[in-house]
Amino acid sequence: MRNIRTLPRTASAGLIAAGCAASLLVGCSSDDGAGESTETTVTDTITQQPASTPSQPESATGRAPTPDGGAGDGSCADAAVTNPLVGEQPIPVHFANVDDSDVSFYYTATEGQPDPCTPLSWVKLAGTNGAGGPGATAGSDRETVALFGDGRLITDPAPILARQIESIEQVDDRTVRVNYAFYTEAPAVLNETDAGSATFHWDGDQLEVTENTLPASQNDTAETLDMSGVM
Repeated sequence: MRNIRTLPRTASAGLIAAGCAASLLVGCSSDDGAGESTETTVTDTITQQPASTPSQPESATGRAPTPDGGAGDGSCADAAVTNPLVGEQPIPVHFANVDDSDVSFYYTATEGQPDPCTPLSWVKLAGTNGAGGPGATAGSDRETVALFGDGRLITDPAPILARQIESIEQVDDRTVRVNYAFYTEAPAVLNETDAGSATFHWDGDQLEVTENTLPASQNDTAETLDMSGVM
């Protein structure tokens, strides 16, 4: 009788498994029964049960935070805030190169409003120095931006007057960038301006100037508003 050598069963299964190693994600096929059995074994081995979905905290609602910081009681929206800059009284002007001055800024509020739900909000003012309405002279037109911290008028640093406010950018709810255009030494009728910008940040207690590209000439000629009497 001839001796017939056979491979151990475990070795045969190991070879089949090795042949399937590169196909674990897409399955493995075989023409004989042993291959089918091994395929089943491999599939059972790599099958992963779906992970259970963690339960959500009872406080989670899926809604965006409320504007008042999540309190949900509308406290900031209910705060009584009025805009004191209504133009009824002119605002005294301080000149960097003059100790005393009786010049005032006659203005109207043209854009923006105090917002108690925004840490740093703003109001744009436009008017003239020295006289209001038709009495204004060439070169007396001015614009500025008044800032409000948590709905309250900020008086220090004082708003700076410019020939024109080119734009106002609300960078975030605590930061505002103002782009100015100032008069030059040339006659006003030539319509020449010096551009510059300043970025203001409200930290909850005081106003900080984080970026300043105002013209150097403003160190000597700046015109600012004395807001101490604005109620």
